[in-house]
Amino acid sequence: MLRYQTQEPSNPPNIGDQRWLRRRVQFKVEHSSYNHQRHFAIFCQLNVTPLPPPLTNPPRWNMRKANWSSFRESLEKQLEGTTPPEDLDQHEEFLTNTFHAAADEAIPRSKPPKKQRKDHWFYDQRVRVLNNRLNAACRLYRRHYFEGLFTTLAKKRRASKSKS
Repeated sequence: MLRYQTQEPSNPPNIGDQRWLRRRVQFKVEHSSYNHQRHFAIFCQLNVTPLPPPLTNPPRWNMRKANWSSFRESLEKQLEGTTPPEDLDQHEEFLTNTFHAAADEAIPRSKPPKKQRKDHWFYDQRVRVLNNRLNAACRLYRRHYFEGLFTTLAKKRRASKSKS
């Protein structure tokens, strides 16, 4: 794909390669090297941005080491003198912040994983959400049976027993 011959080109790159390479590759032909041969040395420099570093998820709470009595006390202390907001969204945010603050006090955080997925650049938050939706739909449709399923199976079972 990156070979350019200065004399008698036998395999010129196709148009797609040229369009892609036009912005990302800089070619430099070295005429001083290999004067006695018909091919010249070609140096190419790729101007490509490196892959982003893997995203690390924030450490989660380690529920196995939780101190639930301390969590309950912290929750009661934070909710003691407050009045909940009237708006439902603000009320939800208030409760979430209260639970997070109580959990930060009473539940230690777990260590981040040492090993990253080999395709970390592909599995971002959007892909995780889509996979979760797909798995939920599979579980949902696996559970539902149509009404006549069991009667149909019973009829087939009876028919197979009568034939044998």
